[in-house]
Amino acid sequence: MALRPSTSEVPAHSALAARTVAPMAPALQPRLDGAKLASARARIDADDRLLRLARVRATAEELRDLLLRVPADPQLRGRRRIGAIELREVEVIGELVLADLACGRLELDSCQFDGGLTLRNVQVDREAFLINSTCGHLEIASSCFDGELKVRATAISHRAVFGHSVYRDVHLRKVTVGGHASFTRAFVRGTMGIWESRFEVAVSFNRVTVLGPSAFEGTTFGGWTSFSEAWLLDDAGFSSVRFEHETNFSSTAVLGCATFAATTFAASRQLGLLLAASIDLRGAIFAQPIRVEVATRRLQLDRADFQRGADLYVRQADVTLDDTSFSGPALLAGLSVTSWSRQRQRFVGCDEIAHDGAWSCPRVADPSPNPEPRLLSLRGAKVSQLTLSGVDMRACHFAGAHGLDALQIESGRFRRAPSGWHVRWRRLHWTRRQTIAEEHDWRTHHGHGDDWHLEGDFPRALAPEQIAALYRALRKGREDRKDEPGAADFYYGEMEMRRQAGWMSAAQLSDEWVPAPRSTRVLLGLYWLVSGYGLRASRALISLAVTVALLALPLDLWGFRADRAYGRSLLFAAESSVSLLRAPTIPLTASGEVVQLVLRIVGPLLFGLAALSLRGRVKR
Repeated sequence: MALRPSTSEVPAHSALAARTVAPMAPALQPRLDGAKLASARARIDADDRLLRLARVRATAEELRDLLLRVPADPQLRGRRRIGAIELREVEVIGELVLADLACGRLELDSCQFDGGLTLRNVQVDREAFLINSTCGHLEIASSCFDGELKVRATAISHRAVFGHSVYRDVHLRKVTVGGHASFTRAFVRGTMGIWESRFEVAVSFNRVTVLGPSAFEGTTFGGWTSFSEAWLLDDAGFSSVRFEHETNFSSTAVLGCATFAATTFAASRQLGLLLAASIDLRGAIFAQPIRVEVATRRLQLDRADFQRGADLYVRQADVTLDDTSFSGPALLAGLSVTSWSRQRQRFVGCDEIAHDGAWSCPRVADPSPNPEPRLLSLRGAKVSQLTLSGVDMRACHFAGAHGLDALQIESGRFRRAPSGWHVRWRRLHWTRRQTIAEEHDWRTHHGHGDDWHLEGDFPRALAPEQIAALYRALRKGREDRKDEPGAADFYYGEMEMRRQAGWMSAAQLSDEWVPAPRSTRVLLGLYWLVSGYGLRASRALISLAVTVALLALPLDLWGFRADRAYGRSLLFAAESSVSLLRAPTIPLTASGEVVQLVLRIVGPLLFGLAALSLRGRVKR
């Protein structure tokens, strides 16, 4: 959820410029003359203690002397209590240092601080604004803002420091920082937002803590950017952010959703280790080879563009890769913790999921077992250079993926067909094999039993010939890697879908599929029945035994010239079935010769199918 700024971002009397920095008004008073100085002193000395100046040019020493007229308050730890500081269209000569102050309200509108602005040991009870201004540098240290800190349409030429301070809300919009920026160890009790800003040099958010939502939409980070050990305890939005240099998200925790939608990583080669409830990288662009390490419940990489390859190490995540482009070698694998240092192990030990679905942080020294990522979809993805290792693909939909025949699957889990005996009108037993989600969707849609049903809602079922094409592509990828046993189940699934398509009406098939002739349908049915498409040796041997036993009966009745016992007929039939070139020499009738001819053809054929099945299972 993106953080949205308030509609009342600035006071009503503040005129926001359309550009980043508003030009200074041309008619400024040359200096603080006697009348203006006396008026400012009178306001400071009054009960409300206001410092209010407009359209003047003053030195930093003059402003400091005005503030020193207020005595220090022992109850405020030596700070001076000021009711409000309001500077509008003021040019300050020299560095303005506001130190040891307790201020009710701070408003700096359309000001120019050529020497810089420093707030040190300052407490602001209500809002603090820096709007349409220019600063040589901006430094906030050891300060506390109980209201909103808002910096808008401001240019900071050199460094900007916001760290080591406590804020209620921090909002920056259209801010340009020319030097280093630091938010290190800042503590934000509410929300943090940086919109449409630009940081030219390095930025550090190390060990920052934000209790509410944070957002960085539309911001450009031109230098090295670090969120190391940052704790963002709600949603964090990085949508449309551009990182032009290296990034560091090591040991970063986002307890809500971390959104990097349409974000550009122009030079980053490492992202993570990042912990988040969910991570959204939809439409992100990675211009360099990158290593991503994340521990999350959901990882969305739809429409992401990995232009030079990626290594994606994921833990505890449901991963979607719809329309993702892998232009270089890429790897999706489980995130292992065995080789990490003990300090990193303690951090990863915080990412366990409680029974109620929330994140629990037991802070144990040894992490929980390493759950493998679960791939849900590859629709429209370019996967010809993708390798999957240790990935759960039981719910993955492959339909629409490009280059599926070149997808490398080193290891992973596919859903199995239902096991055991099932008394139904269609079938008593399902062959135990690896299957893909599209077949489960189709069989569920066509009433093949609840055992084929997947969790959740399934999409519109594909036609069986389309599922056969998916199996064919996956099989080719295994065969290209010389993994014949791994390809066997995909071949079985391909043939099974072809056989199912043969018995469907033309209205049930897709438009581009031509129904197979009846002879092909019968041949596929017999191929499945007698040998399981040449992959089930036991079925071929059982078919051979049944054939021998059945044909031994006509041999016993009409095959021999002399009467023989059925046992002798059975033995003769078995010998004939394994004698392709040389048959047993026993006088037969014409009927017996026909039966023997059938046995000499069918027997070696079934033996060959059994041998082919065994070879497919054991060949490496």
